[in-house]
Amino acid sequence: MADRGIVVAIEGASAAGKSSVVRAARAAYGWSALSEAFERLDPRPSLAFASPRALLATERRLLREEGRRSREANRERARGDVVVADTGFWGPLTYTAGLVALGLAERSVLAALGEDASARGALPCVPDLVVYLDASATGRHERARRDRGTHPAALEPRHAAVGAFERSFFVRTVPRVLPGAIRRIRAVGSPEELADRLRRVVADLPRAPGPSPEPRAVARAVVSALLAATARSRGTVPRVSRHR
Repeated sequence: MADRGIVVAIEGASAAGKSSVVRAARAAYGWSALSEAFERLDPRPSLAFASPRALLATERRLLREEGRRSREANRERARGDVVVADTGFWGPLTYTAGLVALGLAERSVLAALGEDASARGALPCVPDLVVYLDASATGRHERARRDRGTHPAALEPRHAAVGAFERSFFVRTVPRVLPGAIRRIRAVGSPEELADRLRRVVADLPRAPGPSPEPRAVARAVVSALLAATARSRGTVPRVSRHR
């Protein structure tokens, strides 16, 4: 595999099957797994926000948890492990940007969150690999229907619209921020089959990766790209309800 460990961030729209793939990979290959930040918080944040201030408070709480996940990933990577993260460490940024693009959040919220993310030590881990699970709308709806506790029906339109914005970011922008680090996997098949495809992608990575990019520089690039994207797309997507 690699002389040092590898951090793999699994991205994809809501109900694309990220959590199932992470669990399958952990069970099959013994990889270290990081649950998404939202699932780790107790109590979990509200899915509604009444004001920009409330949204910023929620996303800052999630960003702090991303910082903890990021440090855990660095420690596991230093031990030589393969670490697979259920969503990467930019989740609060990309989701907030999606809300801005939908016209449901103020751009100032994203800017403030971006300042936090760009601070020294805020997100110290840069993934070696970002894997985007490309799931069809039909597939996502089926998975959401089977697990309404995690994917409430009322939030499907919101998540689908934000997911479309995030997909564009990962497919078009991340390759410029992290050249060569993004792969796409069609989310077709069982979690075990997808985990095997993921294993093969990881196995093809260089055995001795070079130094990781400087985390603050990557965070600044991500924030800059998201701000630019929201400026282009704000208000161009369908209206949806105001829930996270």
